[in-house]
Amino acid sequence: MKWKIYNRKGFFGGVLELALGLALPLTCAVKGWEHFELKDGILTVLLILLGIGTVLRSLNQEMSQEDWVEDHDERRRWIALRSQALCYRVLWWLLVAGFVGCAIGYGISKDPAYIHMATPLLLLYLAAMAVRLAGWWYYEKRE
Repeated sequence: MKWKIYNRKGFFGGVLELALGLALPLTCAVKGWEHFELKDGILTVLLILLGIGTVLRSLNQEMSQEDWVEDHDERRRWIALRSQALCYRVLWWLLVAGFVGCAIGYGISKDPAYIHMATPLLLLYLAAMAVRLAGWWYYEKRE
């Protein structure tokens, strides 16, 4: 019987899930079973079942077609883009609120700890701006 992979991405994702599901009991077998707990067993079973399901789904033509249609649905993509834009705006306002809080705290107490708290906020802000600039540049080049 010849098997055909209709969804390579799903197939390799399922194989990876299977490999991760089998790696945990194998490492516990090498290190000793006293490290294997109930949560490890549940995680192993879930990963193996998900891996089998994903591999079987990628080998079925109809299910692979459904996955492709779902991945390329315009409405879902639009919703994902809108939610990402909202997350960016919320992150930006949280960072601004953190900066304002640190500035007020430093202005009142002159404690340098507020400057140290503002440093990670600054790094997050710069990372968000760099990602936004890179995304803008990428999509401007594509059009």
